[in-house]
Amino acid sequence: MTTITEFLYARLDEDEATAQAARGATWVASQRDGVVDLDDTHGHQIAGVDGGLAWSDAEFMAHHDPARALREIAAKRFLIDQ
Repeated sequence: MTTITEFLYARLDEDEATAQAARGATWVASQRDGVVDLDDTHGHQIAGVDGGLAWSDAEFMAHHDPARALREIAAKRFLIDQ
């Protein structure tokens, strides 16, 4: 039988793998001349097609970037350990 702690750690491991696969970077949204861009701090473009990405989506994605997800995972692991 799986304990709740094992279950929680398994879900956090999945989230961590997803965040790492997304480069683990901080994402930044910008908008110029009607084009919305979502880039990471390593200089990689995440998304940016004229009319292909709504500003509200880019803001949300940047706010919940992989780097933030990794910080939240670390905090959740700390709380579980307590």
